[in-house]
Amino acid sequence: MYIDLYLAVALWTFAIFGMVSFMIKLYKNMKFRRVLDEEKLSIVIFAKDSQDIIEGMVLGFIDLDLPINVILIDEDSQDETARIMSRLEKLYEPIKFLRLQDLPGYIEKL
Repeated sequence: MYIDLYLAVALWTFAIFGMVSFMIKLYKNMKFRRVLDEEKLSIVIFAKDSQDIIEGMVLGFIDLDLPINVILIDEDSQDETARIMSRLEKLYEPIKFLRLQDLPGYIEKL
């Protein structure tokens, strides 16, 4: 019953990831690459109950070899999504993990 919904969410997630990856690859090959070398690109990912896809999606951005910041925000997941995001934050320097309730305080610090 829910398999159609899960497949639709997974397909849209991969479609969005593919589009963002394509745009980043275009920027990577631009003549004005020095702009990207001077500034970091920030990617914000909201996720809820996405334990099956979140790690692959985040590592796809990390593997692009661009100066990026990845901000992962857990929306009160009931599965292992938050634990995976926390582990990725510890493994990779450009990743910041937040819970949804911590987001207003983080924004105020910016």
